[in-house]
Amino acid sequence: MIENKRQKMDENEIRITVEAHPNIALIKYWGKKSETEMTPLNDSISLAIDIFHAKTTLTARRVEEGEESVDTVSINGREITLNTRFNRVFKSVRDRLDSSWSFSISSSTNFPVAAGLASSAAGFAAIAFALGKAFDLSQTDIERLARYGSGSASRSGLPGLVQWKKGDEKEESSVLSHFPSSHWPDLRLVILVVKDEEKSISSKEGMERTARTSELLQDRIRRNPARIQGIIDSFASRDFSTLAELTMRDSNEFHAVCLDSYPPIQYLNTTSWSIINLVHSFNKESVRAAYTFDAGPNACIFTLKEYMDEFVSLVHSSFSIGDSIEKELRSVHISTLGDGPKVVE
Repeated sequence: MIENKRQKMDENEIRITVEAHPNIALIKYWGKKSETEMTPLNDSISLAIDIFHAKTTLTARRVEEGEESVDTVSINGREITLNTRFNRVFKSVRDRLDSSWSFSISSSTNFPVAAGLASSAAGFAAIAFALGKAFDLSQTDIERLARYGSGSASRSGLPGLVQWKKGDEKEESSVLSHFPSSHWPDLRLVILVVKDEEKSISSKEGMERTARTSELLQDRIRRNPARIQGIIDSFASRDFSTLAELTMRDSNEFHAVCLDSYPPIQYLNTTSWSIINLVHSFNKESVRAAYTFDAGPNACIFTLKEYMDEFVSLVHSSFSIGDSIEKELRSVHISTLGDGPKVVE
């Protein structure tokens, strides 16, 4: 629940533009403990992708007495029907203000939406950050707003290696940045876009099905604390080999749990499996790359600066790349680690 800390605003209209990055989870969350508070069944930990961003303009307008508050959202030029996630975010802010406001959101992304590249994380992180700046909300409130929109969006609200803690009866779910993005300047991300269209089973639907039907899920949750600590320790010491193995094992286990759901959920396709095999072949002599796949066929590869050119060259020689449907990969993107949201206008 957003803290009931009311404030008076002098402006009748506020406009602010922010940018936020999507994040890629090294240890993923899958399944909610509470749908009401949008809290996860397990902790997760992630890094932001600097090359991708959602640029979001918030226009907040004070509504005259007797006038109805009407909110609008457009993404990449297309107005969308507001779902419960948007409505909850806007209502949570309105409920704490002395006067009524309407909110208009115009967002554009430089990467595909709903294709397993954490577009909702970047989008809701940007919306929450903009609302926080516009109405002087606390960092805790901004985290909650982002989480109400999309659970993983709370991780896009901070820089560097970010852990989303599930919380418990004594401690609210929260996010924590363990290290800034500058801690490991040689770490690189290579994003391989296999498909850029919307996936057939949304993350929300997939999580609900897995939580309801998978017998393997509890085993994954049991291993979660040790894997989270392993990522923190290996990132601290820049131990790429350990970081890579933990990341790949968690990705594999995540998709195994999806397949263990009933009916099974298949997010990976044949090209995804070819990427997995390519990475293991690349690592035959020593561990130089790590794959991870969110809820979709697109791959995020972690590697080091010294190996990046060799790996990217291998990708180009192994896959056909282009916009046409017969190509195996749509595009290849190289990125450094990203930071948290920022005001740009």
